[in-house]
Amino acid sequence: MKQWGFFLLVFLLAGCQPIDVEVDDPITTEPTEAQVEIRLAQVGRFTQDTNGYLSGSEFVEFYVDRVDLDLYEPDNSTDELFLYDLDDAQQIAHLNLKLSETDEGTLCEKNAFPHQCIATGPGSYLVAIEFEDGGTALVPLEVPEVPEAAPTSIMSPDVLPGQESTFELSFLDTGAYHYAVHVELCDLYKGDGINPCLNDTSFHVYQADSVDGECEYEMCMDSENLVLTYSSYEPYPPIFQVEEGVISLWSDLPLIFQDLVHYRVCAYHQADLADAVTYFEESCTVIEFEQ
Repeated sequence: MKQWGFFLLVFLLAGCQPIDVEVDDPITTEPTEAQVEIRLAQVGRFTQDTNGYLSGSEFVEFYVDRVDLDLYEPDNSTDELFLYDLDDAQQIAHLNLKLSETDEGTLCEKNAFPHQCIATGPGSYLVAIEFEDGGTALVPLEVPEVPEAAPTSIMSPDVLPGQESTFELSFLDTGAYHYAVHVELCDLYKGDGINPCLNDTSFHVYQADSVDGECEYEMCMDSENLVLTYSSYEPYPPIFQVEEGVISLWSDLPLIFQDLVHYRVCAYHQADLADAVTYFEESCTVIEFEQ
């Protein structure tokens, strides 16, 4: 019995001995300087005026080309392409927009292109890029000054609408190529994490020369040089008119709400700048009336 105990002890001790295993060295990619060119595509801004409180941000969009490898990001104006659709050497690990070499910068959209970064306005920037293959680059970028579009303003309503009254809205025409009109009817928040303003109805107004296929799938109505579009399933079809620079919409949509009514009009402006660079601005005006 003692012998069996001795052999068992020897066996267990032997199992505890370290075993030498050869392990491959970890794969490391040494950073190398990549030759990169930045193609500026679009500059613009987003602004929102909520009951007189103005907020906003500016942005810049660009393409990243690896000229050292003769690899170029395609113009994504029509095709829904993403970075992972391109060559492996074009995969970006980190993308930042910086004011200086020591600035931490702001993160940019790296997976879709053109890549979008939040900017603080026109001026000189540095684009810091790190590719998945270890290539790095710090490329200067000049962001041009962009025109400032006149913001739209909601002319009416200017007081809380009555319960079960119908939808009416008037706003200033600022020459935008597209207006998105929204009305949200909000219930009281129940503390359950559900947005109480899910009752949202939207209509769209376009410059006549900016309508591109919308009328094939939606209902359309013309007035002067503008076109109103809305869903063919809309139970309360709107009508509209343009008079002395003011766009007015009406609908039999009943305004039934518990907490507040939220009106939002977003105006979209776009123009061509020099060297195939476009300017874009989304300017939204919001008014809220509380019950």
